[in-house]
Amino acid sequence: RLKLRKRGRQGKPRVGIAFVAMKRNVMDLPELPRLATRVGAEEIVVSNLVPHSREMEEEILYAQSLTACTYRQSPWVVDMSLPKIDLNGHTTEALTGVFASTASLSWLDNSLSVRNDYCRFAQEGYAAVRWDGEVSPCLSLLHDHPEYVLGRRKDITHYSLGNIADRSLQDIWTDAEFTSFRGSLTDFSYSPCTTCGGCERFPENTIDCTGNGFPTCGGCLWAQGFIQCP
Repeated sequence: RLKLRKRGRQGKPRVGIAFVAMKRNVMDLPELPRLATRVGAEEIVVSNLVPHSREMEEEILYAQSLTACTYRQSPWVVDMSLPKIDLNGHTTEALTGVFASTASLSWLDNSLSVRNDYCRFAQEGYAAVRWDGEVSPCLSLLHDHPEYVLGRRKDITHYSLGNIADRSLQDIWTDAEFTSFRGSLTDFSYSPCTTCGGCERFPENTIDCTGNGFPTCGGCLWAQGFIQCP
């Protein structure tokens, strides 16, 4: 298929690489640009792992980042803006210390916390369609599954807004329920479950401590920038 694409010189299909980074494969990251050149990929999207078991949670690369000030802009936290800088033996230890500090970081005045409480699906006009035609607002709500965050299990229940076998995607998208839910995702007034200190009260996505009902999205790893979708 890649050979056909090169011969045809057509604008489509576009080839990209999606890479799920974890402890066992993170050292492969430097190889991705070379792989992209070899297969003609136009982009590389690196995501973290969504742990569906305690064993998978041991593989994540963001355990400290979940609660780090680095990615949390706040009136009570000092902002620190970094320039373009080499990453080598002279800087690695210092930058590691900066990322572990109590500062909220920016890179060339671009805050690293800008993608907190940001649902890309709602903000950028996406929906997810399952193999059987069920339409969900996002990938996380496309099916029932467990997730482990901060050592706690949370059971995510599938949320469907309709089926394309029964209604057009346009009708489902413009339906009052879907429109209202996208508004809630844009406001994102959910409990901050990914940074919470250890609440065991809400093991499902049916309700949260601020009174939001199903589906609650405060614990969504996508909305806090830990998971990226291709």
